[in-house]
Amino acid sequence: MTYVELDRRVGKLEKRVDDIESTMPKDIRGVRLYATRSGTELTVGVNRILAHMGLEPIEDVRYPTDGEIEASFEADC
Repeated sequence: MTYVELDRRVGKLEKRVDDIESTMPKDIRGVRLYATRSGTELTVGVNRILAHMGLEPIEDVRYPTDGEIEASFEADC
């Protein structure tokens, strides 16, 4: 493998790592917000049982929007 080929492959790898690093914090923050909203695992389990029985869940737990995720980053600053 020549230096040019190696340099090209390393460049591609660096781009992939940059893409992953730029999206991962946002995804992790969204999961954290969702987990906070859903409460404990017990609440989630109870809601699943209630849904299976055709009853309303205890509370409306939804995944955060992109705007809410971005706002949580700004709130940390």
